[in-house]
Amino acid sequence: MEKELYRIRLAVENVGQLMEKLVALQVDDRRCCRAVALPAQPTGSEPVYRDADYTCDRVGISDSTLLRCQQRGEIRVAKRTKGKKYFLDSEVEHLRNSYRGSG
Repeated sequence: MEKELYRIRLAVENVGQLMEKLVALQVDDRRCCRAVALPAQPTGSEPVYRDADYTCDRVGISDSTLLRCQQRGEIRVAKRTKGKKYFLDSEVEHLRNSYRGSG
């Protein structure tokens, strides 16, 4: 009986440790996803446009911060279609690098 209780306690401790690691991984997940670089745009191809939602997520900013960046001239709207703003992918990456201190 004591051996069974010991094994149960040990299993519960292991589960607790695994849960702590899982929570830490979930917290880091978003940062890891942002660290993944997108493939470079091939030369001579059509420009790649990104919408405001993608831009905010990629740079890690809110809609209001994106608007402030536009007003300061840090990024410009490349085109508007059906009420949505689109930015050049290269400008999104430039903003991301400059905003996050990587460039």
